[in-house]
Amino acid sequence: MDIMMEAPQDCTFAFTDGSCLTNPGPTGAGAVLYPPRGDTIRLKRAVTKHGTILLAKLVAVIMVLEEILQHPHLTPVNTIQIFSDRQTVVGILTMG
Repeated sequence: MDIMMEAPQDCTFAFTDGSCLTNPGPTGAGAVLYPPRGDTIRLKRAVTKHGTILLAKLVAVIMVLEEILQHPHLTPVNTIQIFSDRQTVVGILTMG
């Protein structure tokens, strides 16, 4: 919560997740965006019939980026903070 309180006012927050029925198996991805102005944006997508949980979680992040690029008027941001519950996803995105 402190991260959100300390963020710039024009920050969009995105919470992402992926799921996998079995690993590997059918996968899906979802995200919720909270733009500084406007309505909450919910995204969901079936990913593949035979994938991994990591793939699904990475697709969720890609969905957020696609949404922002395709609809800049819906998410007028200078800053976006993307949250994931998987440290591997954060490591891949930050090369850490």
